[in-house]
Amino acid sequence: MTDRIDYKSPPGVLTEADDGFHVPPNDDWSQLETNWVWFFVPERKLGCWIYHFIRPTIGVDAGSIQVWDDSSWHHTEIPYYHQVLYGRHPAHSDLRDHTFSTGFRWTVLEPLERYRLRYNDPGICSFDLEWAAIMKPWAPPKGDPPRITHLDQWGRVTGTLVLHGETMAVDCYAMRDRSWQLTRPDGVASMTFWGGQIFNGWMAAAADANTAFFGTKWIVLDGHLSPVVESEVRRERDREHGFLRRIIITVRDEEGRELEAVGESVSRLIAPIPNTNVVSVNSLMDYRINGIQAWGDDQDSWALSTWAAMRRRQMGLRDARSVPPNTGYEV
Repeated sequence: MTDRIDYKSPPGVLTEADDGFHVPPNDDWSQLETNWVWFFVPERKLGCWIYHFIRPTIGVDAGSIQVWDDSSWHHTEIPYYHQVLYGRHPAHSDLRDHTFSTGFRWTVLEPLERYRLRYNDPGICSFDLEWAAIMKPWAPPKGDPPRITHLDQWGRVTGTLVLHGETMAVDCYAMRDRSWQLTRPDGVASMTFWGGQIFNGWMAAAADANTAFFGTKWIVLDGHLSPVVESEVRRERDREHGFLRRIIITVRDEEGRELEAVGESVSRLIAPIPNTNVVSVNSLMDYRINGIQAWGDDQDSWALSTWAAMRRRQMGLRDARSVPPNTGYEV
């Protein structure tokens, strides 16, 4: 047993400076830097997404805080949803202690390892949490020439959430990610950034530092992380609403180890991703990873028009737009 995920670091090294905002490589208005983290309270079937981004070259700060449970799944009806699309990003701000336009405050406690997450909408929704890493950031260089512009990292989130007067303890394993020095156009043009009509390869779960997986990218068994070389994903969708009910993921890593993750959706949220033409169904998932129970997520992201076409076909309505194959079986 271990309390830290072990892996061979890819080439390239992140430094303390990477906890701050990055200098954009050019003055393209669509330059983007993101900061995403989430947490959950499984006994309440409750999840919370905290997603923010800046447009550094035009001074825009935007994002949303989304709290859902099994009472409703549309973003207009969930327990809490707060979004700012075009806040002002002050010059010379520092992500190492930054309050986004939504009011969410992100503070570095220990570089690349520990962070404090704070938010307060008085009497409605507030939290004070600590995020502590259980692995070094996974940040392989990409592109030509290769450079690091994204990281993924597992951590443990602890603290307190107060929602509509109810206090809940938070203690879970959850991921964070960041991207920087990249461009993402708005609207319909954003489809090339998101992968086309549908891109639902984001799913992850961790029982602890010994057993985890991240999509079909890498797995953790016996505390050791290794990239995936072969995978298959089967999705089962709700016939009436279209959201994910069940997912089965089978993979083999480059060391020949095999993993099967079977996930059941216990609650979910459907909401637009700010400043894109994408809608995402984000689910809290109860997984079994090679038989070991683990909580995690599934991010089921679609071009808005493609989601609409899929749903209208489910309802028996005429729609001329195409729907990609292999998006899931109806149950």
